[in-house]
Amino acid sequence: MSIDTPSTPLPANAARHALARLQTALGVEDQKRLQRLFPLIREDGYLNLGEVLVALYPAHSHDNALSAWRQFRKRLRDRAAESGFALALATDNYKHQPPERRFAWFTGEDPIMERADRYNRGEVGDVDRHRMVRQEVIDLTQEKEKIPVRYFVSYAHKDHKH
Repeated sequence: MSIDTPSTPLPANAARHALARLQTALGVEDQKRLQRLFPLIREDGYLNLGEVLVALYPAHSHDNALSAWRQFRKRLRDRAAESGFALALATDNYKHQPPERRFAWFTGEDPIMERADRYNRGEVGDVDRHRMVRQEVIDLTQEKEKIPVRYFVSYAHKDHKH
């Protein structure tokens, strides 16, 4: 079954990082639910809805588990918004399929990408484009057994000698 996603899932590590950031904003029961949810996040960022419902609501009937799941998703989204970041738990639109054939995933800001972007802006954000060193390239593709290598040189501004 292909997964029809109206939004892109966060990578598993980014979802776990965002959830850890949200943990303290949740009530005790929702914190426990998150702990049970962590190991169910696949590397591609998806969760199998059937596994999720069994893990989070083992004593609930199918309909009650889905209702509780919707309420949990809303609480997560609301607490994330109150904490100042975008995070939502999306579910596919295959409502006529059994939960075992459905998927859920986290969407929102990728805090890992955000940190990397902040770091990069700090390192190269104030580069004077008029003082850049001209690049020269030698075409080695005509030479046998020599493989062209591409590289980028970066240094810390504090290491720059005037």
